[in-house]
Amino acid sequence: YMIGFAGDNDFYVEFWSVMMCLMLVASALGALISALFPDGSLALAIGAMIMMFSIIPSGFVVNLEKIPVYYLWMKEISFCTYAWRWLNIAAWQDFGDIQCSQSDKDANICTDGRQQYENGGSVLNILSINPDEKDNAIMMLFVLLAVFRLLGLLALRRRVSFN
Repeated sequence: YMIGFAGDNDFYVEFWSVMMCLMLVASALGALISALFPDGSLALAIGAMIMMFSIIPSGFVVNLEKIPVYYLWMKEISFCTYAWRWLNIAAWQDFGDIQCSQSDKDANICTDGRQQYENGGSVLNILSINPDEKDNAIMMLFVLLAVFRLLGLLALRRRVSFN
């Protein structure tokens, strides 16, 4: 919105909705990890490792189509995957045509190396994101939020005795 990307207030609100959901799920995961491990430094190390394995198969680092079959389960439990899908669908679904100057084409700004981005739909296609997955991505973020909070509560309850 502020830089002209998508150019409307709806995208600006949706962008921050994605960021808030991502923050809530990450916070719930952090609470779960801290409740599971008695030592803070161990919890930080495990948390960083879990975050790494959540970001790598999300589609941000590697195209979703290029993730090996034996890592597909990581993609499906990664909250970063669902946030990435939601954000890209919100950004590109109704974007329209992408205009590129010759200098942009020469610098590979409007291409992924194989084909040129023609419109928002082609960007989603190249990223291997189906626009129909938006509702599923939103739902899965809230499911993961609830699961992480519930497991964190159970783990904390196991560690704390009520006298």
